[in-house]
Amino acid sequence: MALLVGRHLGGDPPVKITVAADARPIAGFTVTPGYFLESVNVPAGALLGEGYAQLTVTAQATASAATPPVAIEQFDFQPADHVQFGYDEGWFEPEYNPSTAQSWRWMSERAALRVHHAGQPIALRLSGESPLRYYESAPTLRISAGDRVLAEITPSSDFSVEVRVPADAMAAAQGRLTLTSDRAFVAGEREGTADRRRLALRIYSVTVEAAAR
Repeated sequence: MALLVGRHLGGDPPVKITVAADARPIAGFTVTPGYFLESVNVPAGALLGEGYAQLTVTAQATASAATPPVAIEQFDFQPADHVQFGYDEGWFEPEYNPSTAQSWRWMSERAALRVHHAGQPIALRLSGESPLRYYESAPTLRISAGDRVLAEITPSSDFSVEVRVPADAMAAAQGRLTLTSDRAFVAGEREGTADRRRLALRIYSVTVEAAAR
């Protein structure tokens, strides 16, 4: 199973994304301007052979025009019985500070993770920056699967949290975990810029794995 997450950064036309192994197409889909997350089942036998296969991802305009730029932010390729996850709506582009070697993503007041849980219970782990750098009091961060609230915290310093999610909860939520914050701010209003992003929490790391039994 191939998971691709990214952004179509231009205007029209739509773009056809093709994943190939040793120049043989094994998966493809079409994206329109904006954010995309695609999980593609790779046909059985597509990678049969000896040694390593060269995987390539290409973008091609669907009309007779120049291909708009496309950014791939995540790529994962796993057997179908392995856990995979991708950043869905409500997450901003990954950022990095080379002087501190620190990376992060900002989440908005509502952000989703899409998880292929392969019928297994999972463990979500995330860590983030102290919200008190931006708010006078701690916000409430809620983690849910559908209507089922799994955890609720009010971090007042740098924080880490681990949440175990039963397989039935993931199935009922159709593989989506939702993180919500009751506070957010417009970046440009703090910085005096035109940045209109609504930011809630700076998240340093997210992992989703099969839960230890």
